[in-house]
Order: sequence, then structure tokens, then C-alpha cells
Amino acid sequence: MQSRNMSQTASKAQGGSQKEINFDVFSYVHDSRQTYGLRAQEYTRYRRYCANHLRTVRKSAKMIQGTSKAYCKKEVTAEVASTPEHIEILILDAERAWAYAMDLRELYSRTEEPRQRYHLIRRLRAACKAGEQLAAVADSVCDKCTSLACYAYWLQIQAQLYFELEEWQKALDCAVFCCVISKQLGATGSSQKQALAYAVIETLDPIIRLAAYQVRMEGAQQLQPSAIATQWYTHHMKNDPDRVASVIARFSSVEASLSIVGSASDGQPADDEQEDSSLENCLQWRGGKVKFTSSMLSSLIENSETLLSQAIDNKALSETNASDTLVKDTSDSFKKIGKVARSCVADASAASAKVGSAATDRLFSAYLLVELYSVCTLHAISAGKHVQQADKIAADLGIAPGDIGSSFGKASRVGEMWFTSEAETASASASSQEKPVDKKPAFDQLAQGTQMVLLYDMARKSIEQLGSACSKILARVSPSIGGSVYAQQIVEEISTAALYYSCIRDYYSAALHAQPQHQRYLDSLVLLDRLREDALPRAAKAIAEAESKQVSARPRESAADKVWAQMTTFSSEDVAQLARSVSKAISAVHKLCVATGDSNNKQLNTKSKNANKADTKKEWFSEPIAQPAMVPNMLASDGSQKASISNRPRTVPHLVDLQNAEFMAVPIKPLFYDLAGPGIDFDMTAIEAKAGEPVSSNSNSSSKLGSIIGSLWGR
Repeated sequence: MQSRNMSQTASKAQGGSQKEINFDVFSYVHDSRQTYGLRAQEYTRYRRYCANHLRTVRKSAKMIQGTSKAYCKKEVTAEVASTPEHIEILILDAERAWAYAMDLRELYSRTEEPRQRYHLIRRLRAACKAGEQLAAVADSVCDKCTSLACYAYWLQIQAQLYFELEEWQKALDCAVFCCVISKQLGATGSSQKQALAYAVIETLDPIIRLAAYQVRMEGAQQLQPSAIATQWYTHHMKNDPDRVASVIARFSSVEASLSIVGSASDGQPADDEQEDSSLENCLQWRGGKVKFTSSMLSSLIENSETLLSQAIDNKALSETNASDTLVKDTSDSFKKIGKVARSCVADASAASAKVGSAATDRLFSAYLLVELYSVCTLHAISAGKHVQQADKIAADLGIAPGDIGSSFGKASRVGEMWFTSEAETASASASSQEKPVDKKPAFDQLAQGTQMVLLYDMARKSIEQLGSACSKILARVSPSIGGSVYAQQIVEEISTAALYYSCIRDYYSAALHAQPQHQRYLDSLVLLDRLREDALPRAAKAIAEAESKQVSARPRESAADKVWAQMTTFSSEDVAQLARSVSKAISAVHKLCVATGDSNNKQLNTKSKNANKADTKKEWFSEPIAQPAMVPNMLASDGSQKASISNRPRTVPHLVDLQNAEFMAVPIKPLFYDLAGPGIDFDMTAIEAKAGEPVSSNSNSSSKLGSIIGSLWGR
């Protein structure tokens, strides 16, 4: 375990030939504590491990006493330290004393003996001495990050010592400065390093809260420990460095090192904001902010928003050319955001599994929301491109955007010009090409009405695919983090949009079925009736529920918000307008059905000689495999309703007269009768004697259940 956390950098220190030591202090201490006893609060076991492992490391570093009788302790100094083992010796020495002190504190909490408290303080002083020596050696032989981590480790133990001594101001100074250093180190590293840094900070939260209350800091009872640390560092430590320098050694030099590390990582010191300053990168989406640490992800989001704004301004989403460069670059940029976000989610998940804390859980949920932002925007761009292309086709065909009902026209005529032009195009292509071609035609070769149906269907499919993807991501997001961007309402918005686009798709599909070259009027009526009775009421209900839940309109600051709102925001008036259009369309198609039925009746009257041939009597309302037997229509010859006789067909299919049908009850064979019947035996002699019947001579032969009632099923 120790070998994973220790390495030496290849770069040489300035002014000498000695290599700088790189040692992951936070990870080493955390892994040692959790592996060897502190997971179960066994401080005695951990102290024994530190003592035994310290002896092993001293042997490997050749820092043992030897065989000489004269004792001479070998100290680890800056002149001697040249390998990670020397840093490990100092850490184990401090950890051994600290574990003993924590064991004594538990014992003192049960007995309250003063000598145990004195012993506790002595052990903490020994741990602080080893920690101070560690910080001094690391400042000379280690790199900047390792030196700061060793310094923060010493401050953590020093804060615990001052806390036990009830020196509240000194304890607050050490704890706050340790938090500042840990936050800065976490911001410059990976998600795992940040999780380890926040684990150190969480151990100091009780000290910060109680010490701030004891020094009568304003707002100490209401503020969170992170806010208390920020205010104390800003107003009481930076403004009075001389006082702090008397408590914390090398305070000014460590502050300078912090600024160097922060500038190298393009960050700011941890005292600029009241919230977590390491989470300076954020995503502004759906009226909220999602904070995270990856600066690479933040730059990708900014670049993608710029490209999407340009695509919206240039109306690139409405172009029919699928290989548009701007739209392709925008989609690729959002895909890259999703890829980087998934990588960050994996790192944050591993860090959260190693160091469980509220900070790591927040960071994990934040990266999940960034991934959700990428997925939602990508599908919104795809669906928006399809819808805007369909709207452009409608504009080219002369269909007003607000008059969707004009697609079916008036009375018995299939209305607007795009139906007529499409019918002429289809008839011309059918005359020039008599045999159907098996090869699927390209999208550009399809009629414009068909293109509209396909475009709305592709938009619907894109939205439905988004719904399943969002559900998987939102199942892992913390509700408190997702609430800032109304994450749980995304699924409702997606389902509402899918219902609306499905209604639009079915409406235009019904229009295609009612075209003159197809004449599939019954299918058109079925689609329209399904819209009116099922799809539209469900869409209206979903939109009404969404409108009732939305208390106030969310600001649309980003380009992604604009695209998303354009694709998923609908009103009850939109559904009502579509419902009125469907009602007009049903009336128009019904009149077409009546007109087609009259023309078919006239054809049947002129061909009465061939009335017995079923293949010549093809009605408009069905295409069965075998035509049923036709009988004269009694209603057509009824003299009481002469006004409507001409509108009725002369012959109708022969129906079965259920009154003349005869039914016969057939007993049903019980389950497992074939197995149980031969095995069940009755005492027929006793049964016949009890019934008062003469006992038959062959009663034994009919004693089986199968022999008695088997004749019901042919046995």
C-alpha cells in the first residue's frame, strides 16, 4: 500500500542535485487508518500497527540503533532525508503518538480521571513535535504539494492539541488554515485527492464550530463551518498576520506557496467566496448553478454554448443539409462534454467509494448533471433540427404555421396544394415506373408530405430515447443537488414533448392516408379517431399538470436553455388547436368516404351481371382475403325512408343469425384426470348396499373412477 503512495520526481530541485520527494500524505494516512483499525474505532490496534511498521521502515532506511550499547537516536533531518521512507518514518512516528492520544481520550471520556487527560495532552504534544519536524523536512526535500500537505497534517494535530487545552483562538487559527491549505490542494488535484482533502476538513468541523462559539464570533451559531472558516481567515488572519505568525510557524511563507500553487492550477485561493472556492467552475443551466472542479469541462461548456448560439443565430438547425459544418461542430462539442463528464463521474465515484463524505457525493452528482446537460442538449439539437426542417417544408408548401387544420381542406376535397402537388408527383412517377423498386428511396427523393411525417417521427424518437437516458442518470443524482436545476421535471417535460410530437406525426400520417393516390380513408379515420379519443386527451392532461407545477418561469440564459425550451415547452392552446384541426379532418375524410361509397355503388349497378363474382366487388372500406357472401340490403328497399335510400348500398355482407344457432353443453375433462382416474378405487359393494341396490356380481370390475365416469369423454 505504501508503495502506491510514494514516488520520487525526476526533476531536480533548484540549487542542488537532490531529487524532490513526492509523497501523497493524505492518501497514505487515510488508507493506513481505515485499513488497520480506525474503521471500527480501534485506536489500540492502529497504534500497534504504527509501532510495528515503523520498526520495519526504519530497518529498510537503515535508521535503527544497531548492536552498539551506547544509545544514539537517529533523527530524520533535512540533511539525512533523501527517500520517501524518511518521510514515512516521520508520519508513522506522529501517527503512533496520535493514536495513543485518541485511545486515552476515549478512556478519559468513560472514567474522567485527570491523569489520563494529562497523559493525553503529552501524547498530542509528541505527535505535534513529530508533525512539525515532518513539515520542516518536507519544506526542504519535497515538492510544493507534498510540503503543503505535510504542513496541513501538522496543523490538523496542532488544532486538536489547542482544542484539548481549551485555547480556542489558537485552535481556530490552526484548524482554519489547515482547511485553507486542504481545499487548495484538493482543487489542484484529481477527484480522489479532493475527496481526501475534504475528509481532512470534515474532521475539523467540530473544532471550528465550537472554537468560533467560544471566541464569540458573530454568527457562529448560524453559519456552516466552511463559512466560519472563510470569514475567520479573511477578517482575523489575513488582516493580522503578526498575531497568527506567533501561533503558526512560517505562516507568511506558506501563504506565498499557496498563491503559487493556485496560479499554476489556474485557481484562486480558498478564501475568495463563502462557499467552496475550489468549486469555482460551474454550469449555468435551467435557472441554477452546478459547481464542479474540472476546468477542462468548464472550458468545453463555454465553447459549446458559443457554437450553439452561432447555430441559432444563423438558423443552421433549419437547413435540410445534414452535413452542415456548424451543426456538426456543435454536436461534436457536446459529445465531448459528455465523454469528459463520464470520465469525471467515474473518478468521483471511485473517490466517493474510498472516502465517503458529503463533498464527494455533491461532486459526483454535479458531474452527473453535466452529463445530463450534454445528453439533453444533444437530443434537443437533433429533435429541433428535424422539427425546423418540417416547418420549413410546411412553409414552402404554403401551410400557415398557425393553421394546421388546413391540411385536409374543405368538404370532400383533400385541401391544400401540397396534397395535390404530391399526388401529381406520385402519379407521374407511377406512370413512368410501373414495377415497384425494392430499394428504399433516399429521403430527398420522397414526397414532401412523407418527409414531414418522417421528420416529426424522428423528432419523437429522439425525445423518447432521451427519456430512457435521463432516467438512468437521474436515478444516481442526489435530490438536493438536482433540485437546483429542476432535474426531476426533465422526465415530465420529455414525456409531454413525446406525446405532442406523436400527435403531430399521427395527424400528418392521417393526411397522407387520405391522399387521392392512396385512398386509405378508413386508416385515416382510425388514426384521427385515436388522436381525438386517446392521444390528445393524454397530451392535454400532461401539459396541464406541467403548467400547474411550474410556479415561475425559469430564466433562459444559455443557448442550451433556448433550444430545450423550444423543443419541450407547449401550452394547452397548442393541444386545443390541434384538437380542432382533428375534428375538421374527421369531417372531411368522412365526406370522402361517403362520396367513394356512392361511386362504388354505381359501379356495382352497372355490373349486375357479374354480381356473383366476388373478385369484382371490392369495397372501399375493406380488403379481406375472401369476400363474404353478399345479400340485398333490406334498408335500401324500405319505402318509409325514401329520402336516404340512395345513400345506402344495395347489397351488404351476409351476417350470421345467432337466433338460429344451437348450443350443446360439453363436459370438460378435469385436470390430471388421465393420471388420477385409473388410480382412484371405490368399494362398490358398500356403495350399492348403502343405496339399497342389489350387489352386482361384477362390481369389482367397475370400481375404478375411470370405469365409472370415463364414458363422458369417450372412454
